[in-house]
Amino acid sequence: MDIPFEIPYSRILSRLGYKKSTSTMLSCQLDAVKGVIEEAAGYIALKGTYIIQNFKPAEHGIELESGDIITGTLPAKLNGSATSALIMAATSGKAIMDKIEELKAKNLERAVIFDATASEITDWGLEWIVKYASTMLKHESRVVSKKRFSPGYGDFDLKNQRIFYSLLHLEQFDIRLTESCMLVPEKSVIAMTGVR
Repeated sequence: MDIPFEIPYSRILSRLGYKKSTSTMLSCQLDAVKGVIEEAAGYIALKGTYIIQNFKPAEHGIELESGDIITGTLPAKLNGSATSALIMAATSGKAIMDKIEELKAKNLERAVIFDATASEITDWGLEWIVKYASTMLKHESRVVSKKRFSPGYGDFDLKNQRIFYSLLHLEQFDIRLTESCMLVPEKSVIAMTGVR
């Protein structure tokens, strides 16, 4: 699905190291940075998808209703507080990554701003999916946890991305999975949270 987004300026600026209370950036400099952020956002085609799977405890993790075993202590922690898992992915698309690569060779400062913009907007996409799913599940009196986690953090093995990639049919979003389980384009993220 296409995800509408508003540019999260404060989060992007914070990612770039700007602190309103202590940074000494002139307003004209700040306006220039915001202009680059807006330009970067023009290259982003934010898309996302999600599924909800019931699960049961499994050794070292959980077993989804699909029969797939998700390993790690983070997924295992869902056992006490949830009965289902919301599995989601968001991507900013290929065009923004192509532009970032182009800028790295010509203007590293702009490349850094483009990169921060894509990272924060992709993360914003995951938040949007959580809110959207929460609204859809409200009529069932179900609640989606606000805390989410992604493969590759802690002992939540990156290899779990292979399972999620398949379940979410991410090839339909022009996302590839490398041999080392990395997502391409780079500004693509898979995450999981609990539903009770």
